[in-house]
Amino acid sequence: MVKQGQRLVLLDTFELRDRQLDALKRMDEAQKEEEKYLNTPGKISDANIARARRDAARAEADLYESQIKSSEIVAPHDGMILKGDLSEKIGQKVQLGEDLFSLAANANLRLDLTVPERDIQDVKVGASGKLATDALPMYHYPFKVTRVIPLGEAKEGANSFTVYGDVDPAAMTSNPNWRPGMAGEARVDVGYRSLAWIWTHRLIDFLRLKLWM
Repeated sequence: MVKQGQRLVLLDTFELRDRQLDALKRMDEAQKEEEKYLNTPGKISDANIARARRDAARAEADLYESQIKSSEIVAPHDGMILKGDLSEKIGQKVQLGEDLFSLAANANLRLDLTVPERDIQDVKVGASGKLATDALPMYHYPFKVTRVIPLGEAKEGANSFTVYGDVDPAAMTSNPNWRPGMAGEARVDVGYRSLAWIWTHRLIDFLRLKLWM
């Protein structure tokens, strides 16, 4: 668990500082050349060339300074580190764009529900429900449906739809054993149905489809 602003890793900047010092040295030399040529008649073009080299060296030094300031990686928000054990990478180089950490915000975890095709017509945005995970079946987490993807996917020989929901943050913080990536079963409230309808509607729908065919 980490807090917002907490340092996660500090990159070694020795090589960057060495390059920055070299750029500053070249900038100082170009500056002196420019001043010398400005005081020499007929050397205006040489002074302009020296000024251009000075500006280029200064821009290079500023770039290294920006990279040095970015060498400290801090947590952008409170959450849990899901991936990022760098103990074996100490002293090794990292590549630009390489993922070093995967951080999940505990208060903003999203449910990814797989709903069978036969039930998707009853699931609406804003509907409430409860989730029980396989690891913690005794805890029921309330959630709200936030999005229904209208495109079905073939999974395990059946067509299903993806539905997203947000869990109540208070329910997650009250149970420290909640972990991202857990799987389980969800129930979505779709309104009142009679017991007769609950017991028979799947069979009736099946017969209607077969008789129509």
